[in-house]
Amino acid sequence: MEVYELSSTSIDRHEDTSKRKRRLNDSHDHASSSLPSIPCSIPLTTTRLSKVSKASLARIPCKVCQQLVKTNSRTNFNLVAHLVTKHCDALSDAMDRYSKDSTSISLKGTKLQSKTRDCFEKGFTQTEFQNKLQRWIVGDQQSFLVVGNPYFQQMMLYINKHIIFKSADTVSQTVNRDFEIAKADVYALIKENTSKISFTTDIWTSPDNVAYTAVTAHFIDKNWKLKCILVDFLVFNDSHSGQNIAALFKQIVEPICGDRKLLILGICTDNASNNEVFIQELINSGYLESPECHHRCFAHVLDLAAQDAHQEIKTSIETLREGIKLLQYNGRILKPILDVSTRWNSAFDMLVTYLKMRGPLVQILDQLYMEKKIPDVPSARDWGDLTELVHFFQPFKQATMECSSNKHQTLSYVIPWYNVLLDHCENATQQMHPNAFQMKLDKYFNVSSNHCVIAVVLDPRHKLEFYDDENQDAQENASQKEKIKRQIQSVYAEYDDQSGLMQLELTPTLQLEEYLNTQVVDPRQDPLEWWKHHGLDFPLLAKMARDYLAIPATSASSEHAFSKARHLITDSRTRLSDQTIRASICLGNWQRGRI
Repeated sequence: MEVYELSSTSIDRHEDTSKRKRRLNDSHDHASSSLPSIPCSIPLTTTRLSKVSKASLARIPCKVCQQLVKTNSRTNFNLVAHLVTKHCDALSDAMDRYSKDSTSISLKGTKLQSKTRDCFEKGFTQTEFQNKLQRWIVGDQQSFLVVGNPYFQQMMLYINKHIIFKSADTVSQTVNRDFEIAKADVYALIKENTSKISFTTDIWTSPDNVAYTAVTAHFIDKNWKLKCILVDFLVFNDSHSGQNIAALFKQIVEPICGDRKLLILGICTDNASNNEVFIQELINSGYLESPECHHRCFAHVLDLAAQDAHQEIKTSIETLREGIKLLQYNGRILKPILDVSTRWNSAFDMLVTYLKMRGPLVQILDQLYMEKKIPDVPSARDWGDLTELVHFFQPFKQATMECSSNKHQTLSYVIPWYNVLLDHCENATQQMHPNAFQMKLDKYFNVSSNHCVIAVVLDPRHKLEFYDDENQDAQENASQKEKIKRQIQSVYAEYDDQSGLMQLELTPTLQLEEYLNTQVVDPRQDPLEWWKHHGLDFPLLAKMARDYLAIPATSASSEHAFSKARHLITDSRTRLSDQTIRASICLGNWQRGRI
């Protein structure tokens, strides 16, 4: 195999001729003459480094910058490392002279192995570049026009001069094509799942007054991993009646469910009245068994209750808010955040920030008041009310965040959080007006689905022990637990009927009894991980747990899609078609979820 040496003539053109070349003494000349070659075998994908003897140890001058580089006793690694880190372009161009194929330098066993492998071993291809570019555009919600931006092209060409850029229209067509391919794979993944599926759905109106609906699917796969997948993101042109919502929902889930309509275990929505009609339509169509399958978004319940609570000290908040608006309008360096009227937790975050900035805020607001730019300033009592409000809302914020996660199961948290928050309201001062808050929680707690009860029992951290109430005597606790146990047995009997010819070491009744009698696990234990390792001990209960623990406590996953859409559907991207918006949102979600 022919071997080529990287001589000075191959990289002399990169030297800065305006710089005076360093004069080398005799020892340097001797070292240079014994410089081992850096062979580049065509197609330069198996380059190896020549060994040097101990006698030839020396400082060798770099032929690009004349810096002296120390060699070692085995390889000329230091010189190659210097070329890779300091003169990557020169090294690459020199290699390009001998091959148009991919290039690499073998530094096996060295610290720079992975870096040089990434630089040279991976051959550049237009197809792979276009795939990476499209993933970046969709994942980061970049404009398709970025591919025609001259500054973007200059940057890319600096990295690789062989890049060929395609038009924005071509990128759009590719996104839509890849969406159809990915959609088939996603639908196949959901259909292959052997457990029941739960959904969330919601409707959002964009800044240009176009309504969209999002539907997400939730299930636990055979490896006990919780999956949250955006099924579709469609424009909603009809009126938002329950019948129209149901019609569009059925259109979306039909390719997944097919004839297995009762595959759907639960649907989580907000508390809008049209969702009652929506659920009834699905029951009438055979998609749901009963109203028990309807789950009201727990975060939305907390939002409604919190909105009522901080109305009582609305004046204190408004006084502070008006001053902050003026600060932002004047472009001061200090920029505290403002709340969003439809999200109580944004008011909480706003107040936390205000209290951290209280010192400088008081000084600035006082100055604005003296300049008659604001009508009033918060009094010491106002600041006290705000401090107490933040303290009161802290557990509600924590509950919202914990139950809105897509990283872990959430339904088994709902009843425990209801209890914590109701106790919190009972212990709150009357100044916070907790009664209205408590009434709102009681209202929705009483209509919460029995699925929440089942999820608590199937959570090995709780089981029936959660229902031991220290405020009740032993007889009352036993009666309550027996009632809950009968609910579990009723649902469990359905799984027993469906078990068919399963070979069970324990009868279904004994399985349930043994599970309930075993000790609860550490609160820090992941319940899905526990079931993964104990599912064979309780096969029917494990099947039941896969279904019920997958039900989401909130519709946050649908709202996450809307949050991404807010960055995509902007005034500067008004030409995007409904189909392209759909493809971009769904592809981005599937990429982030690594589906």
